[in-house]
Amino acid sequence: LVSAVTSDDAIRKGLYPEPGANASTKNGGGAKTTEHHWALCKALFDGRKEYGCAFEIALGNPKAKALRQA
Repeated sequence: LVSAVTSDDAIRKGLYPEPGANASTKNGGGAKTTEHHWALCKALFDGRKEYGCAFEIALGNPKAKALRQA
């Protein structure tokens, strides 16, 4: 988990933004935190031997498709 967050700058900066002004959501700037959480899930579970099967089931859940836009 720590390695996935620290090795991917987009995830790291999305979940732990640097001090200063925030991205304007009014003008479409900045991604939602859920998008970064989804990218982190993909980095952790996609294609893994131990949890890959459970992750595939989660991918196939039609109720959750709206959350998986990333």
